[in-house]
This record gives sequence, C-alpha cells and structure tokens, in this order.
Amino acid sequence: MNKKLINSGLIFLGLIFLMAFPFLINITLMGRTTSITYGTTESWIGFFASYAGGIFGGLIGGLFTYLGVKQTISNQVKQKYIDEFPGKINLLRETILELEKKHDLFSHNEHFIKGKQPFENPSTYFDSMSLLINESTEKGIKIEATLYEKMKEIRSRKDKILLESVNHPLISRKIADDEFGTNSRTPVETIEFRKKVQDEMNIILKDLINILENQSSKMEEIFKKYVGN
Repeated sequence: MNKKLINSGLIFLGLIFLMAFPFLINITLMGRTTSITYGTTESWIGFFASYAGGIFGGLIGGLFTYLGVKQTISNQVKQKYIDEFPGKINLLRETILELEKKHDLFSHNEHFIKGKQPFENPSTYFDSMSLLINESTEKGIKIEATLYEKMKEIRSRKDKILLESVNHPLISRKIADDEFGTNSRTPVETIEFRKKVQDEMNIILKDLINILENQSSKMEEIFKKYVGN
C-alpha cells in the first residue's frame, strides 16, 4: 500500500480523535456523577476550551509553518534548476550531436569490416568506441544524476561486447586481399563477424542517443513549467 496514503489516513484518524475526545469525556464522565469525576461542569468546559484551543492552534500554526517551509524549498529547487538549465542543456545537446556524428562514422564502416586504415588493427576501433561511450555516459550522469543506472547499463553492454570480441579468433584474423580469400584464408567469416560486432555496437549508440534525447525533452518541459509559474 502507498506509504503516503497510509500517513494521510493516520493523520485523518488522529484529527477525528482529537475532535471527538472532548465529547467522549462529556458523555462518559460529565453526564453522570462517578467516583472519578471531579470539578463542576463549568470547570470542565473551561478545561476543554483550553484543550481544544491549544490543539487546534498548534495544528494550524504547524501547518502554516510546514507549508511555508515547503514553498521556500520548492522555490529554491525551481530557481536552482532554472539557473543550471542553460549549461546542462548545452552539454546535453553537444553530447548528442557528437554521438550522432560518431554513429554515422562507425555505422557500416568498411574500414573496420575489411581491416583497412585507420581500423586495420581492430583494437583501434574498440578503443575509439569504448572511449566515446564512456565519456558520453559520464556527461549524462553529470547532466542528470538519475541517469546513473541507465548509463551503467549502456557501459555494461558495451563492455560485454568488447570482452566477447577483442580476443575472438575471427576478429584478429588477417583479412585476405580480396573477398574470395586468395591467400587461402577465410575472410568471409571474419567480415561477417565484424559486421555483427559493429551492428551490436551501433545499437548501443542508438540506445544511448535515445536516452539522452528523452532526457533533453524532459528537461525542456520542466524548464518551461518552472519559468511559466
């Protein structure tokens, strides 16, 4: 059950009890003379007037104090968000733009697939991709701390592909001079494997771009809401 709902229910029951308590005393003790009843009706009425005034005065004063503090904190949070928004949104847009450029560079890159410069050595490709993703996810966390888990997942997926690919026999196999393997090697298998690795890495890049684009939209909506209020 919702914790907030439970707390609201308890507060409501408490208020009912505070309001009903004097009436219960009146009915059970003041309605008749008992061995535990002391004082006149007038003295009891005075007592309960003070009791009710103290309780409800304290509640109302506390409520206004709480609302005032809450509003102050809310205003501070809004102002902090507005002040930090330009720097964060610019960093976010720059990161997205860089990722899109790199995605176009790495997507279906024949130099990596066929082992040509600058990716003749597969580790060059992997190092570049790893650096790009690591730097971008760090910027994502800097922009919005709540993205930490999503950024962690992106890095984990990237690391998993790297571990499975870097030492794979096919990834480091020298590719033949042409697609038909005239030097008695089997380049087709290597090429297909590299295509598979590249496709998986590109999916991760796209997912990262989508996460950051969604964050950009959320930030802009919040900013407009805060400025409009």
